Amino acid sequence: MPFSSSGATSVQERTPRSRDLFSAGYAKTLRKFREEQWYDVHPYSLAVWPHHYSDKLRRGSWWIRRCNYACIALELQLEGETVYETGGRQERLRPGELYVTLPGSDVRLENGPEQQGRQVQVIISGGIVKVLVESLGMTGCRRLNFKTPGEAAALRERFDRIAELLAGKRREDAAENSRQGYAFLLALAEKYHAEAEAKLPPLLTRAVWTMESNRGSHQSIGELAEELGTSRATLTRLFREGLGVSPQAYWNKLRMENAVQLVRGSHLSFKEIAERLGFRNSLYFSTVFRRYTGYTPTIFRAGEGKPKGGF
Repeated sequence: MPFSSSGATSVQERTPRSRDLFSAGYAKTLRKFREEQWYDVHPYSLAVWPHHYSDKLRRGSWWIRRCNYACIALELQLEGETVYETGGRQERLRPGELYVTLPGSDVRLENGPEQQGRQVQVIISGGIVKVLVESLGMTGCRRLNFKTPGEAAALRERFDRIAELLAGKRREDAAENSRQGYAFLLALAEKYHAEAEAKLPPLLTRAVWTMESNRGSHQSIGELAEELGTSRATLTRLFREGLGVSPQAYWNKLRMENAVQLVRGSHLSFKEIAERLGFRNSLYFSTVFRRYTGYTPTIFRAGEGKPKGGF
């Protein structure tokens, strides 16, 4: 049954279009074990910046609603349960699991049936966090499992490292704090994709394998679906549910990853690379390559460009 947001008595405005709503008496449900913040970080805050850490226990009845969330919230459940709802879907976060609230999300959370839950949280902000999430293919990331001892320990070390940097507030550590934010998100992306691939339906696995084997093919998505004995609509649904992207977007990404390797590591002409990867001409290839990497093939081959880009 959907949550209600009635009785809100506290509102936190993050941006003109983003705000958090809190239930009446929310502050009384909290027991804070530790909280660290660091906001005076210009110009690093324009990139990726972990700016808030907390370790808190919530008891009793409460709720929070994040409306068009402006940051990235990483919340690891230590004790009890926390119930999240987004897009009409509810999920219970249990000990050893991490919930990721992404920019633009509308998320509602409250305690589970035990009416008690402890979490550690890191909030990451910055001018490019949304673009970074999209470039890492994390738009479908919500809940991740860190229940094995090694993974759990490595995850806690990341939380603890950021907490120490925020507590110190040393200007000379500003770049390191930003780097930790990048590293955290990259590790989560790797974890997310590993979990997603392990759960892929057999048909989607076959489609991905076929694409991997035929990166230079001129085959359309409709022709690929026919080869696999399914419909284009079914293939599109499987890709969006399993990988968070369309089949065409996934295929384009594979071709561009191959293009980066060929431009940087081979002596093939750009025309030859375009033909090998199925582009209609070298000019179109150059346009797509620049859109993907931020550089022309010529500049990238000269070593002046770098591609955009675990626990």
